[in-house]
Amino acid sequence: MTKMENAEQAVFTARVVKREAAEPPTLRYPVIFYGDSAEVKKAERQQVPVRPFLLEKVPNSYFAQPHYFGPVEHVDDLPVRYKHIERDYYEGDDGYYVLLNNGEYVRITDFKITLLRRTKMLKNTEEEEFEEITTKVRNDLGREILLEVRLEEWVNLQSIIERKAPFMQFIGEKVGNIKERFKGLLAILLKQSFGNLPSSIVVETWGWGPKLADGGRYFYHGGREDCCSPKCLSAHIDAERLQQGLGILEVAPQEVIRPLLLYSLAAYTDQLFTDAGYPLASCLMLVGESGMMKSALSRVVFSPFVPDSKRLFSVRSTEASMNVMTEQCLDDVLVIDDFNLEGTRAEVLQKMKLMRGLIRGYSDKTPRTKYGGNNNIKQYKIRGGCVFTGETRLTGQLKSSELRYLLIKLRTRVDGGKLRQYQEKPDLMQVLISAYVYFLEKNYRIVVLEIARQFPILREAFADIKEPRMRDTCIHLVLTSKLAFVAFQNVLHLDNSFAENWSTVNEKILFDICYRQSNEAQDDEPYIRYLAEFFNLIGTGDIKIASNIEQYVKSLDYFDGYMDEQLCMLKKDVIYGKIQQAFYGKNSSLPIDVDEVSRKLKEASLTKCDANSALKKASSKIPGRPRMLALFYKQAFDMVERKEVL
Repeated sequence: MTKMENAEQAVFTARVVKREAAEPPTLRYPVIFYGDSAEVKKAERQQVPVRPFLLEKVPNSYFAQPHYFGPVEHVDDLPVRYKHIERDYYEGDDGYYVLLNNGEYVRITDFKITLLRRTKMLKNTEEEEFEEITTKVRNDLGREILLEVRLEEWVNLQSIIERKAPFMQFIGEKVGNIKERFKGLLAILLKQSFGNLPSSIVVETWGWGPKLADGGRYFYHGGREDCCSPKCLSAHIDAERLQQGLGILEVAPQEVIRPLLLYSLAAYTDQLFTDAGYPLASCLMLVGESGMMKSALSRVVFSPFVPDSKRLFSVRSTEASMNVMTEQCLDDVLVIDDFNLEGTRAEVLQKMKLMRGLIRGYSDKTPRTKYGGNNNIKQYKIRGGCVFTGETRLTGQLKSSELRYLLIKLRTRVDGGKLRQYQEKPDLMQVLISAYVYFLEKNYRIVVLEIARQFPILREAFADIKEPRMRDTCIHLVLTSKLAFVAFQNVLHLDNSFAENWSTVNEKILFDICYRQSNEAQDDEPYIRYLAEFFNLIGTGDIKIASNIEQYVKSLDYFDGYMDEQLCMLKKDVIYGKIQQAFYGKNSSLPIDVDEVSRKLKEASLTKCDANSALKKASSKIPGRPRMLALFYKQAFDMVERKEVL
């Protein structure tokens, strides 16, 4: 072996140099030599005093390629073992280094990164997916942290580390732009490791997953290893707790509690209805006087899988937060508590818009558009149920809107003593719903086929319900009732008498509710409701009409209009404001603006108008001759009576 070869493999260890007693002991610089003979000889001649330090022998195989490490002056600068990564990036024992143009190795971090695994996260089961990198960050002091980093956020790992692990240090004094340097390093580390990382798929949210090859679906929940949702179905279904869960039927009148329970179960069946071609297309509205325990009952029946504080939402929430809630309640029930409207006119209109948007969204399964940047538009499906609780029904709507929800009236106070058991033990309702969901999951394909077979048959059987929307709502809950009985029978071994009572009572209650609501649907012309409220306010004295123009002119501020033979001349804006205010007092609003009212009345030939206008110019006896709404009083009253609105 030549002298050169000996030199290239030599590891010089520390040698204590004796000095004067006043001087501290020093240590000859321990160097690992790689390179040509000139570099070796130059290094041998150099003597640098440092504190005593023992360098363990390092096997030559450790080094990716030869490098010469020059002398240092501080113990922190003692040579480290470098491993070339790519370009001018190197991995040392104590962090990452870059090689500058002058041949100097400069440390840029005091930590190293290890990519452990990658996980594909499915959000909302089908609508969105993203990938996460599980990363370990460990510094030279042995402190470490595990980070879950989205793939698209990988380049921003520096910000994440600075926020979540401030004890990790970035060292950028000698390299200039440390941020760009670190981004370059991250890109290299990801490229080198990504393809070799162990991978897995995890569903982030609760609900039915993608369709399987056999036509079935899994219901993902936090109890599964491949789902990280905080909501979990019950792990074990036992007959005793399921029987106790069915005791919920005793806490409220049957015409209330049975539709509520079946609607809750129908929300979990919505995906099956959708696969069969008949998606659940209705909300539920629970109305009753204050103190009837509507909110407490809703918490128990509709939201047993979440903490009590998160079970109900308020209509006072913003539209953006409500959109987030619909995502969180996929294959579940979104409960909007106490929808009674209060506040300024603008606040009331905003709440009305929000509520009607939810009602139409759930009934039409309207996707909510979400913008993901770079013209990337993502749409999320609405799936499951939506429940409103309030003191009065939502009025002042189009006929089609009233047929989009099932109206349940709570006239008798809930039995608080019996309900308390379910408030204190939410696991009873959890077991009941879990037993139902497990049954659907096990028999998914068969249930979908049975729904597709029975739905058209039941449409003929319930033909007495004239409105198609209400008829389908009734059928959804009737089919849910049939499925629930089979699911519970598998655990409880119920006898025929229970089956007959369960099915017969449920069908009768559901048919009566839907039949009545279908017949009571309001007229679909808002201007008719405008006229009806106009005559109501005349009767209550809130709208004051002068008997003639002379009386009106004497008290312009007092009167809202005057009679002129067959015409009733009205202050258009004042009348509209009073009518709209009356609707606000009923927790409603008139879904038509003041100009649209004038146009609709003109189209119905109920007003006398000037050319190219929906109004008529007033008499010259009135200062300024304003344009007024000239209503044919008798014809308008007769139309309202024919519509049976008054």
